Amino acid sequence: MRDEVFVIMSFAHDFEDRWHQVIRPAVDAVGLKPNRVDYNTSGESVVYDILDGIANSRLVLADITSVLMCDAHGILWPQRNGNVMWEVGIAHTLRLPDEVLLVRSDIDPSIFDLTQFRAFPYAPTDVSACIPYLTALIRDRLRAVDQAKSQLVNQAARAIDALGIDFLFSSVPTDGREFTITASIDNGLKTPRLFDLGIIEVARFEKVPPSKECPNGRMFFYRLTQFGSAVLVALLEHVGFERSVIDKLTSKTEPSAGGSARDER
Repeated sequence: MRDEVFVIMSFAHDFEDRWHQVIRPAVDAVGLKPNRVDYNTSGESVVYDILDGIANSRLVLADITSVLMCDAHGILWPQRNGNVMWEVGIAHTLRLPDEVLLVRSDIDPSIFDLTQFRAFPYAPTDVSACIPYLTALIRDRLRAVDQAKSQLVNQAARAIDALGIDFLFSSVPTDGREFTITASIDNGLKTPRLFDLGIIEVARFEKVPPSKECPNGRMFFYRLTQFGSAVLVALLEHVGFERSVIDKLTSKTEPSAGGSARDER
């Protein structure tokens, strides 16, 4: 997870002032980097940058303000930006509801699909008042998300059975390296709960010559998830490890020149 706020909004000229004068300063004020896809220099496709930004930012901030559009009969009516709505839909699919913060500067009726999500009104033309207001919204939402995640982590830590804890401490690298799981009755009893809770996951697989260990010719590699890392830290703290020791144990290992670091257990 990157220390960013992914911003979803119209790129129309009328929205540039609120981006430069209100949204960017508000995000900067909470110590995070504002990320808008049209300012991204990754070199990847726009769709990739959108998905990556939504999935990996601390928070998603979406301005869903409507604009007046002219129909075929010359009648003006308010419409919400289609690209913005598409990205908001993706955000609500990939992230928890609290991780998507909606704001708007209009008073037009909301579309049906958005009525269940609160959109906070704001007045970006009143810059001096709007920056601290939006900053407070972002800070409060980040605090709520952190509290919710902390509760989920603690619940997961309590839900792991003794066999799962034994496997987590004895067989899973704490520094992010990939590892293998030997097919055995013992591991078959220890790992299901860890998969169910989202603590470990399949990272990738490689085709290998069929053998007794890999009769189907596929070698699977696993990894601790980001959520799993948080659960592991909670467990280490519970059993009395000092924070400095935990930080050392969980520090990421750089891949070697030959490829990803892995634990061949």
